[in-house]
Amino acid sequence: MPDTATDMGALLASAGWAGASVTPLAGDASSRRYFRAIIADKSSVIMDCSSQPSATMDSFVTLARALHSFGYSAPEILAADRDVGLMLIEDLGDDLLPRVIARAPGTEAPLYRLAAAFLADLHRQVPPANLAPIPPETFAHMPALALSYYRTGSPEADPDLEAELAGHLNTALAALPQRDAVIVLRDFHAENLIDLPGRDGLRRLGLLDFQDAFLGHPAYDLASLLQDARRDLSPGIAAETAAYFAELKGWCGEETDLALATLGTQRNLRILGVFARLAIDAGKPKYLDLIPRVWGHVEANLSHPALGALRSFVETVLPRPTDGHLNRLRPS
Repeated sequence: MPDTATDMGALLASAGWAGASVTPLAGDASSRRYFRAIIADKSSVIMDCSSQPSATMDSFVTLARALHSFGYSAPEILAADRDVGLMLIEDLGDDLLPRVIARAPGTEAPLYRLAAAFLADLHRQVPPANLAPIPPETFAHMPALALSYYRTGSPEADPDLEAELAGHLNTALAALPQRDAVIVLRDFHAENLIDLPGRDGLRRLGLLDFQDAFLGHPAYDLASLLQDARRDLSPGIAAETAAYFAELKGWCGEETDLALATLGTQRNLRILGVFARLAIDAGKPKYLDLIPRVWGHVEANLSHPALGALRSFVETVLPRPTDGHLNRLRPS
């Protein structure tokens, strides 16, 4: 871990921010830490990646620069020290979409429409050279955490169940209409998006947490946006946003619905396992409170008639998130 009095001070001094006051900011589900640096009338953010592989920091820098080159509002990199895992980045402010919508509910529909327009535009960009797809077999195995941490509260795996789940997912994913792989930001949801009303067009949407980007299906980020683990969208917003996205992409509604159901199932099953692991291994039980909403997304996705075999498997193998089951996952 970096020494805040030395490493952060050196980083700030290298960027002309010597003497700035530093206060912690709320973190995310990862082990990264964030701090706000303030001097005079300006502020920036220190991103502490020291507990993660240096590749995480490298990926953030690469993606931030690429997104800037496309004309989007990713944070500008002000300074970086790869050796200690620290970055000083532009402060895009605190107007995360959920906060803006809570203050002004009428902004929800246009902000989600803006996010859909951003995704459609992003899909037209040439990806950075080092951005790679997740191999299909890996992608199908990623939700296996639901079979260990969420199902049993243990990291121990059941290879037979994992293989069966991966087989069902592989079949469902292979049935999707083939689309060219595009840049997928991966955690594209409201708490990683900032409203910047002083900027025009797609630049109004501030972007955070994109270091895990990959090349993948164009509907993945839409599923992340509309099937949010942290907030319920107002009635009609998800359907309206999905329809607008389909219009921009030239897709029919049936294809969009199938892609959202299939990719949303893969994503939300994995989230079940990730949230259970955060509670058990990282001592963060607050994530268990989000699991019922995630389970609701899984159930809604599996109601699609094309996913009947996967639905039967999930209903047979995974427990519902009752109070009793969630309490068994809480750290003792």
